Amino acid sequence: MDDQRTDIKAASSHQGGSRLISEADLASIGGSRHSEPRQPVLDSQSDRAKTYSPSSNSGGSSLAAFFGLLAMLGLFAYLASGGIHSEEHPSSTTSEYGSTGRSYGTRKETLKSGTSTLIAPEGEFQFQVTYEKAISLIPGLSEEDQGRTSSTYLSPQDVVAVLGKASSGEETYQEGSVGPFMTSLDYEAEGSPSSVSVLLSNMISSRLSSLNFENLNSERLANKNGSLNREDFANIKIGISYADLVNTVGIPSRVSWSSMMSSESFLIFYYKLSDSHSVIIHFGSNRTISEMTGLEDSATTTSP
Repeated sequence: MDDQRTDIKAASSHQGGSRLISEADLASIGGSRHSEPRQPVLDSQSDRAKTYSPSSNSGGSSLAAFFGLLAMLGLFAYLASGGIHSEEHPSSTTSEYGSTGRSYGTRKETLKSGTSTLIAPEGEFQFQVTYEKAISLIPGLSEEDQGRTSSTYLSPQDVVAVLGKASSGEETYQEGSVGPFMTSLDYEAEGSPSSVSVLLSNMISSRLSSLNFENLNSERLANKNGSLNREDFANIKIGISYADLVNTVGIPSRVSWSSMMSSESFLIFYYKLSDSHSVIIHFGSNRTISEMTGLEDSATTTSP
């Protein structure tokens, strides 16, 4: 073998001279250059393709190891984040006024008479809410409002002071918080068509968020629902005040009020006609009628 190995001589210009370049010199020069792609050759003994690129094997292995490590770290991060999400944000299906449940970082607790002063003892609840009591919770509609024309600040205790203890209720908590950020109180008696639903929020301070009631009796105003005709609303126009409306056609069969975090609120009255259709009246912020539907004809009116 040694006899067959010869030095390879090449002429090169270096500072005006020439020198011999050995195989070692060629190897060192080749190592400093980017190796050209090598074509696979066929091993006659194993019939397998091999790539002769010694200088790229170590670099390729290091790169593969690096990306493999990144993949493993990514997998661990994904599994960890999934576990944390499911632990911090438990979810369960609960009814609107159902039992205690958890959903996306909140929990709901059903109020009970034995532990809450907002709920009447079981078997002792009596529905005694009148139209005047319920409407007094809405700013600007009660004669005894005492200037509460726009403020919606009410606590659950304030509601109970006006309507009495509720038949049922529920509190919603953020996980880890002590006090509820939302409280709902419901007033309804078995076999009675009358009902009241109150929703209070307590994000910054306790305030009324929504109020819905239906089929309440009034202490002094007429209740003509079910016997009203469209002709009874002939003098009811856009811009008529709340007081003029109820003094003319009586109290509505259903009231829906809601308020956003701002001062904007939505108040809707529903009157039931003798043909089972309804007249729907919307109020503006100044408690005057802003829109009416259901008075056109029987084909365009809507039922509640």
